[in-house]
Amino acid sequence: NIHILTVGHLTKGKNIDALLKALKITRSHNFSFHIVGDGSERKALERLTDELNLRENVYFWGFRQKEELPEILAISDIFIFTSTYDIWGLVLIEAMATGLPVIASKYAGSTYDLIEDGKNGFIVDSYNVEEIAEKIQILIDNPILRKKMGKNAQGTIQKRFTLEHSANGFLEAVRSIIDRRQK
Repeated sequence: NIHILTVGHLTKGKNIDALLKALKITRSHNFSFHIVGDGSERKALERLTDELNLRENVYFWGFRQKEELPEILAISDIFIFTSTYDIWGLVLIEAMATGLPVIASKYAGSTYDLIEDGKNGFIVDSYNVEEIAEKIQILIDNPILRKKMGKNAQGTIQKRFTLEHSANGFLEAVRSIIDRRQK
C-alpha cells in the first residue's frame, strides 16, 4: 500500500479536489491518501471523497501541530503539493528533507526553486487532473524511481539549505542593498 500525503490549509487554492479526482482515475487503488490540515473546504472535500467512492483510501487527519508532522512524513511514500498560489511552501522543503519524491504545482513559487522535473520530483499543472494522475501512477508503479527521486530530493535540500548557503544569501542581499544606496 502506497501512502500519499498532502499538507496544508484546506482552501480552494490548495486544489485538493483536483488531486482527489486524479487519484480516482489512477489505475491502482492500492494507496492511502492522507490529507493533513483543516479549513473552509474540508466538508466539500469529504463530500467529493464520498462521490468518488474513495472513502476507503482517503484519510482526513485534520489540523496537526508542527511537531507531529515528522511522524506523518515518516509513513509516507509520495508528497503532493497542488497549491495554485503559494509563494513559498515550507512543507515542500520538509517533505523533500525527509526523502520523499514530490509532485508539485507549477503555480507555487518554491516549485521552480526546488524541483528538477523528473529528477527529484515532478512539476505539474495542478489544474490538469490527467497529468497529476499520470505522475502519481508513475511513482506508484516504480518503487526504484520513487526511492531514487526521494534520495535526490533529500540531497537537494541538504545542498541548498546549509548554514553557509543561507549566510551567503543573506550577504548577497546586504551587498545588493548597499550597492543600490551608493548609486
